[in-house]
Amino acid sequence: MAIKDILILLDIVKVGPAMEFALDLAAKTGARATGVALAIDPLVPGFIAGPIPIQLIEAAREEGLKTASVAIEQFEKLAAGYAVLAESRVAEVLLGGISERFIAQSRVTDLIVVGQDDSVAPEPMRTDIIEAVLFEGCAPVLVVPTIAKPVFS
Repeated sequence: MAIKDILILLDIVKVGPAMEFALDLAAKTGARATGVALAIDPLVPGFIAGPIPIQLIEAAREEGLKTASVAIEQFEKLAAGYAVLAESRVAEVLLGGISERFIAQSRVTDLIVVGQDDSVAPEPMRTDIIEAVLFEGCAPVLVVPTIAKPVFS
């Protein structure tokens, strides 16, 4: 089976090797790369969500969208350097849940590339997302170690 579409979970804390690894693979195989950045709302337990002012929740949401936007810019710049057909998207994660939009996209791709959670700069909900795409997605999942270097030459 040929790889025609690669779905990449973009890092929002610190850019790890997964994005470069996936774009390198896309360039070598002629695949399209789709980068998804998660805009994560604050992880607030349900029992205390009521008394939090809406302005604070909205400010946290805006910060999540801003952070995701920075990840998208990094992805698009790197994708242009690899000269691959690339698309980028932002998926919002509401109230600590796994992004259903990301899981839905993982069901219609040929390969999912996710970076390993970095203990130095941990990504929010990374292990939960990896588990979700492993058990709810329908494509192979490549978890790229934090120390990986692109090897496709």
